[in-house]
This record gives sequence, C-alpha cells and structure tokens, in this order.
Amino acid sequence: MEPSDIPMLWVDIETTGLDQFDLHAKILEFGYVITDSKLEVLDRDSWIIENRDIDPSNYDEFIQDFHGPDKTDLLTLSANGGTDIAGNPLGITTVKGTWEKLSWVDTFMAETICQSDIFGGELPMLHGSSIQFDRKWIEEHMPLLTNSLHHRSIDLSSLMELAKRWAPHVDIELSLTPKKTHRVDDDLDDSLDLAAMYRSQLFDRQGRWWSS
Repeated sequence: MEPSDIPMLWVDIETTGLDQFDLHAKILEFGYVITDSKLEVLDRDSWIIENRDIDPSNYDEFIQDFHGPDKTDLLTLSANGGTDIAGNPLGITTVKGTWEKLSWVDTFMAETICQSDIFGGELPMLHGSSIQFDRKWIEEHMPLLTNSLHHRSIDLSSLMELAKRWAPHVDIELSLTPKKTHRVDDDLDDSLDLAAMYRSQLFDRQGRWWSS
C-alpha cells in the first residue's frame, strides 16, 4: 500500500487531568475516526469509559471546570454510566456514545480497528491535535492499543507551529471556531476541520507546499 493510500487514525481522549501517572488518573472518554487521505470519514465511534470507583471530590477546580456537573459532567457519567438525551441509562454496547470498560476499548481498538484490513497490514499512526498528550495516556493505560500503533504520530499542533513560521501569510486559526466542548466527538470534528483547512491552504493538489 502506498503511503498516500494508508487511512488515517484520529484519536481523542478526555481525562481527569494532565498527569497520566496520578493516583486518581482516569480516562473518561475515548473516541476515534478513520479517514482516507482526503479526510473522508470511513469509520468512527466513541465511548464514555466506566470508572465506578471515581470520586469527583478527588479532582481539583481545574478538572471540575472541564468535567464537573456544570460542564461536561463526564466525572459523573463515567462513574454512573452514560445516559441518552432523555436521561435514560445506556446499556454497555458498542453503539456510539455508550458506556464501556477501558479494557474492552483497549482490546477492541487493538484487535478490531488496528488489525483491520483497511490499514493494509500497516501499523496505523495516531493523528490528532496535541496527540502526544493522548499518546502518553494511551501508553500508560491502554497497553494493547499501544503495541498496535506505529511509533510515529501526526500532530496538527506541530503543523500549526510550522505554519506560523513558514507560512505566516496563512492565518488558519482565525478561520475556524472550535466547539471547545471537551467531548471527544466534537474535538475530533474540530481536528478534522483544522486538517482540512491546512490541506487546502498549505498544500496544492499535488501535495506541494504552497510558496509565500
């Protein structure tokens, strides 16, 4: 499979903090999108992660501002189970947005997604915004997925910083309005929108870097 034909695996997670080694560190939500090289979506799913032992009082104001009851409420949803729009509990299934154990998601991503024929036998690279943060948490808490990924990652944040230096005439950040909901599906959509903007503004159809 030619590099230009290898699908792209986009991942986003929501967590209880910045330190993956913290005593109370938990992954609260996990989502992925697979696209082709033109960013057409081929597959996607997401799960609220079951953490029945979570005590929201263990987390500081910073995390409460992100995931407390006045924001995403992921701390409560992770402890008590996801709910639908009407507030009804969702069963533990593989349907988008439902509740799953992290061990199940780890196994599913490693054995079903990463070994899918869609990647043509290649180890998928992680793609995303500040994806190194997500990768650190995956390496600490999701060993099966870690061993099923390519060692390289594609980080849109790095491309953003390079564009500021090498293509300052292109102001992409101001062209987009991120949702900033701190939920994985919205964050993944924001990353895909940003990637599409970079693809159209920084590269031509032959993949050459636009000159200033």
